[in-house]
Amino acid sequence: MKYFIKLLILSAIVVGVISCEKRREPVTKGGGVQPHLELHYPDGYAPMDKSAAAATLTFPDNFTGEDLTAMLRAEHPRLYATSQDWQRVRQQIPTNPYLKATKDIVVKGAEVILLKPVQERIMTGRRMLFVSREVLVRVLTLATAYRITDDSRYFERARIELLSAAGFSDWNPSHFLDVAEMTMALAIGYDWLYHDLSSTDRITIRDAIREKGLTPGTGPAEAETITYWKLKDNNWVQVCFGGMVAGALAIAEDEPDIAATFLRETFFHIHQSLDAYAPEGAFPEGPGYWTYATHYSVMLIAMLQSSLGTAWDLDNYPGFQASGLYMNLIVGPTNKTFNYSDGDDQVELNPALHWLAARTGNASLDVRERRQLISNTA
Repeated sequence: MKYFIKLLILSAIVVGVISCEKRREPVTKGGGVQPHLELHYPDGYAPMDKSAAAATLTFPDNFTGEDLTAMLRAEHPRLYATSQDWQRVRQQIPTNPYLKATKDIVVKGAEVILLKPVQERIMTGRRMLFVSREVLVRVLTLATAYRITDDSRYFERARIELLSAAGFSDWNPSHFLDVAEMTMALAIGYDWLYHDLSSTDRITIRDAIREKGLTPGTGPAEAETITYWKLKDNNWVQVCFGGMVAGALAIAEDEPDIAATFLRETFFHIHQSLDAYAPEGAFPEGPGYWTYATHYSVMLIAMLQSSLGTAWDLDNYPGFQASGLYMNLIVGPTNKTFNYSDGDDQVELNPALHWLAARTGNASLDVRERRQLISNTA
């Protein structure tokens, strides 16, 4: 399955579940204001001081497992959406053309997966990233299809994929993106399918999240170790902590101290990559990695809000919300991007723009995404 299908599925989550009732909601904090995006700065221009940007986060340094338990939404599902959210989406599909288009694509994708063999652990050089992404695509597709259709075939195949990945010898922690995306896959599957999984299956998947996902990611940031990614200042920080927090929140009622530890580490390190957005949203890694990094940041924010009721102002980080305007401005009338850095010139669906449009009240930010969503149903 093409990787863009993953983005379409996440469009369903971001548009259908998180954003529909929040579109045009006013934003009063500074991070939500859409400034004019200057592409050529005047002489003497000084970017925002990075320590000042990091200081906008309100996460408490002494956050504990007890604090997390007191805030945690007890029931599953809680990552991105609750049972009530899914019910609302199902009710809106017949009258919402964007949700209907997403459903059609998701169900079509799920049918394709049913014909494929179960994903195996395959290394490509030193990486297993293709496998982790394929499992994530499959679980998202199948679990979403099951939540919106009740077709048990999709649940059963998702269950098989989850248990297969849980049984891998490891998720290749030497290249930690592989672990992060696989942990995201199993976290979503575990959470969204929790009440349909048997107690034995839940234990197997939960243990895999803890032992093959969270445990390798535990520990201080040190060069030339598995945790070297915590020292980076690029998309790795957003993706890896996004995956770790998803896993931690999925099993947080059983492992509150582990979850609290990962939240502390996330809010200690996340500014290393988010500083790139300040002050007005331009992104140094180019449009391709903007999609990857911002996508995972939106997922991180959304899961914190749905599971704990707050993202501690992560959503208002200086420049972050303004980056939706940046992403629109670097797409030209030929529908190709200004492909600086190591990005190509192709425009993919960007589910993060749906979230940014809803969060800022600027409905123009995702017009192209909505048109593309409809066109991809053909």
